Amino acid sequence: MAFNYKPFIEILAEKANAWRNYCICIPCKDILGRESAILKKFPNKTERIRTHLKKCEHFKNKFPEIYIELFEIEIIRVGNNEENSKKRLRRESYTSSMSWTSMYTFKLLLINLLKYLMI
Repeated sequence: MAFNYKPFIEILAEKANAWRNYCICIPCKDILGRESAILKKFPNKTERIRTHLKKCEHFKNKFPEIYIELFEIEIIRVGNNEENSKKRLRRESYTSSMSWTSMYTFKLLLINLLKYLMI
């Protein structure tokens, strides 16, 4: 589900690269001050904003309902997926761990060895 993070960030004039500017977290700016928040700037990219907000205690304290809506459901879902993935693990058999080329080479080696022993 897409979410608009713009109400929680302030976009800076400084460029992160040719296309993106840096941004700062508004709750961090309000609590720590602008100078301290600028030291924690990050590129204005959805995944980077999301990562910062997920780790940010100031955001969590200032907007607890939104934090729960965005991240708590995801944490529960990830926890369930980890349990399911542990159940799905299978032991790797000997043949599945060998590549086809190594199996072919091994087969040729056995054929040559048998021919040598028959002589």
